[in-house]
Amino acid sequence: MKTIGLIGGLSWKATLYYYDYLNELGNRHLGKSHSPHIVVDSLDFERVAQFLRDGDDNALVDYLGHSVQRLLAAGADAVTICCNSAHKVATRLAECTGCALIDIRHEVVADLQSRGICEVLLLGTLFTMEERFYQDVLEAAGIRCRTPDAADRAYINEVIMKQLSVGIVSEESRERFVAIGRKACDSGAQAVLLACTELPLLVGAEHFDVPVVDASLVHARAAFKHAARAGAAK
Repeated sequence: MKTIGLIGGLSWKATLYYYDYLNELGNRHLGKSHSPHIVVDSLDFERVAQFLRDGDDNALVDYLGHSVQRLLAAGADAVTICCNSAHKVATRLAECTGCALIDIRHEVVADLQSRGICEVLLLGTLFTMEERFYQDVLEAAGIRCRTPDAADRAYINEVIMKQLSVGIVSEESRERFVAIGRKACDSGAQAVLLACTELPLLVGAEHFDVPVVDASLVHARAAFKHAARAGAAK
């Protein structure tokens, strides 16, 4: 296999989630005690969050760009950003660094299309739910996006930023989150899209009556497949 590069720390809990699943895939597909070759560059989540809050895309591209260069220097064949919100600048990042960037949005589109899902409840940070960088990619592929109302979006963002990103998982938050999701699903969404790398720490398929799509797992599987294909091609 080729080397998988992870831009991590966004948050560190989400990076552990990716790392754990990638190694499970390695054991499952490579056999014995094999594991994939992974390099991780762990960044400061608060800096990324501040760039997003400020709408400073140039600073975000520059910060992530330096991470890409470190990963490539360490031997990464492709780069995976372990954060949905940071994909706001994914296209620019790929263009300015020339790296093979595995874009979570395009992988999610492919997964949804394979399931025949054409309308989702999009859950994530405020940046993901309220800006267009995620929805535009899905809707260009014919997948409609719904989001909770403004008050519920604010609550979801608070749980992600103040609890999940630092490893706090509250049963009270889980119950309210599930109620928000179910209420929004009543409007006709065919699936719940967990478009935040921390959300699977809180909820999963067992909490909803419609399919749940974990964007992080979709993304990690795509990174693993890319590394396996690239290695086989060589």
